[in-house]
Amino acid sequence: MKSFLCVILLILVDTCLRVSCAPKGVEEESHQEGPGHKKRHTINIQGGMLHSTINANGETVGLGAVYVRWGLNTCPNGTALVYKGYAAGNRYNVGGGTSDYLCLTDSPNYLSSDTSSNLFSSLYGVEYETVGGSGAVFRNLYNYEMSCALCHTTKSITFMLPGSAQCPNGWVTEYSGYLMAELKTSLGGGRTGKSAICVDAEAEAIGTSANTNPSVVYVMKADCTVLPCPPYDNQRALSCAICSQ
Repeated sequence: MKSFLCVILLILVDTCLRVSCAPKGVEEESHQEGPGHKKRHTINIQGGMLHSTINANGETVGLGAVYVRWGLNTCPNGTALVYKGYAAGNRYNVGGGTSDYLCLTDSPNYLSSDTSSNLFSSLYGVEYETVGGSGAVFRNLYNYEMSCALCHTTKSITFMLPGSAQCPNGWVTEYSGYLMAELKTSLGGGRTGKSAICVDAEAEAIGTSANTNPSVVYVMKADCTVLPCPPYDNQRALSCAICSQ
């Protein structure tokens, strides 16, 4: 579904480029490039830069994309940092709130100064619940909090590949890591679990190791009831990768 929405966004931006439209909240710049290319457009959409080059045939090439790097507040080489911040979500045992983890900026800006409302939905930082032996995945991050970053790549499309740390042939690996989500029993108030996220294998700890149990994540493992084992192994943490092209 996310890949489908990404493709729709690309089509809309491409159409916008061809007709030179710039809706409210979208800033567009263009300049001439060298032989073989007519123009290079830069569009700023909510802080994420999307680049597109129009070649001599009027074809759009090199459209950019953004993705969240979970577990680190920096972006891989060759990409640009849009913003950095903190992984956030609703408390593991409370209903309501967000249905997915959010990458919350570390530079908040408030539109309203009112503090009188006592009915609201809370966001909590995300804590690693990575228990196990000394060799367990992210064992050194147990009970620490998670950072994140929104990264921009000049590649046209990105997607998250669950189950493998290696992207398919012809795709670039932006980063690889481990699939993480709520514990299967972490349901409260009738809500459903959040979507899994791909946490960078080089994730770093932030905050303190105090066991506050706010919004939490666990590594994921395959269940062999229906999934084929092998190739899957129900004793090992599932890997993942963010791929681009």
